[in-house]
Amino acid sequence: MVRHGGILAFSTKAPPAEIKSAPGIYSTEVICNVTIFLHHVTYIKALMAECGFVIMKHMEYLDAVDETGRRDLYNAWVNQNERISNHHSRQPVFGVIP
Repeated sequence: MVRHGGILAFSTKAPPAEIKSAPGIYSTEVICNVTIFLHHVTYIKALMAECGFVIMKHMEYLDAVDETGRRDLYNAWVNQNERISNHHSRQPVFGVIP
């Protein structure tokens, strides 16, 4: 839960070209034992707006993923929560509470 005025920063990997036309679809891959989420930029923008966040900074960058020198496109996000929440609410910022 991010409080009103709080900052949420994260990065996502750009999805392969074949799923760029379906922004709600995401996939994951594991790189160096870390799960990486691949999301379409329009999906992240819509999700942030829906959850009461303002995108303060969005940056695209290339990063090498392995010894082959291949470089993949990533997105870095810095968002600020502008929604005043009810601290007693169990409403999640993302997804559904199990």
